[in-house]
Amino acid sequence: SLEYPYADILFDWLMFGKRFQPGSMTAARAYECSPDVTIKPGERSILRSLVETHRFSCFEVQRIEPPDRVELKDIFRDEIFEIRDPWMAESLVIWDVVATSIAFTGRVWLSIPRYIYIPRSQLERVEKYVHRKVRESNSCGEPVDIGAFLEANSNIIVHYVWQLCARCPETTLVTPEGEEITG
Repeated sequence: SLEYPYADILFDWLMFGKRFQPGSMTAARAYECSPDVTIKPGERSILRSLVETHRFSCFEVQRIEPPDRVELKDIFRDEIFEIRDPWMAESLVIWDVVATSIAFTGRVWLSIPRYIYIPRSQLERVEKYVHRKVRESNSCGEPVDIGAFLEANSNIIVHYVWQLCARCPETTLVTPEGEEITG
């Protein structure tokens, strides 16, 4: 079943949904075509939708509706998504920022449960880093859309956030009551 929880299936499918070389088959497509794999038609359409709608970005929490709804705003593209994710609804608070992937099943938007928290104190650095990298990419050839850049370079952005957190391990969190906690 592709209903929650299916985190590992979704994560693997999206991670292997990218092409390693231009014109090559994706790892997910190679898996799908292997003789040992049977994917039901309904599952195939959901998985195809997940791969086609997949997007990576940095998202700010706008609203939380327990037990499993979170409204996220893409800070680079200024779009808002209502995500179904019990873990996010339980562990995040309004104005938290996370780097994650989301995808649409045809009915609801879902997130990859493996997200990385971006401390508010480091958000401006992350934004500047992404914009600088997009400018560098644009100066090296064909213009690159920020969405395409984020999709192609999600691993670089996550690595950069990890480096920031390692250098500045004390982060400030905001509780649901609005109290700031540093630790």
